[in-house]
Amino acid sequence: MHEHAMDDGVFIRSLSSRGLSGGLARSVSEMIKLYGAFGMDYVIVETVGVGQTELDIMDIADTVVVVLVPEAGDAVQTMKAGLMEIADIFVVNKADRDGAKILASEIKSIISIKSYKDSWEPPVLLTSAHANEGIENLKNDIEKHKDYLHSTKRFQKIREKRKVDEFSLIIKENLEREFGKKLESKEVKKIYELVKSGEIDPYEGAKRVMSIIL
Repeated sequence: MHEHAMDDGVFIRSLSSRGLSGGLARSVSEMIKLYGAFGMDYVIVETVGVGQTELDIMDIADTVVVVLVPEAGDAVQTMKAGLMEIADIFVVNKADRDGAKILASEIKSIISIKSYKDSWEPPVLLTSAHANEGIENLKNDIEKHKDYLHSTKRFQKIREKRKVDEFSLIIKENLEREFGKKLESKEVKKIYELVKSGEIDPYEGAKRVMSIIL
């Protein structure tokens, strides 16, 4: 990234996830749209999300590349937990180190168990960013996955689902904002005090609050 940060046509921006559990900042999807509007041919979103909950990347990226290193001792277990379900391409980077080929073999073994009939089977690639090896193969497989999405009409379905999900999220955020304002009202605070003192039970309190905010 340091080598290409100042190249023409390249723009790099770092964003904090700001505590969101999905591993990405809320504004990332909007930024991707802006990059597209400015004519960026490729938008690469890098996230360190590796857990079962940090998988928001699959909702905004057309092609998800999971990058692992030979030293990832529990990588196979981690993949079983979540990454295996979202990866379109697996990459074992630092391929010049011991264990790279073994890890790639383990990933292929897991993939072989799954059924990919009439669907995309994730390739497993060995790369070395330091030695600039395997990068062209990765680029080619990304292009192949893009062609696969278009040829099977999956690309259109993905984009349609993304729009519906974004629409639902906007509605949810607006509702939460409006409800949050109403929860600060004097009437609701009185109900909180009644629940706290035990004069009414939480169910009755919730019922009264819902009658106020709805």
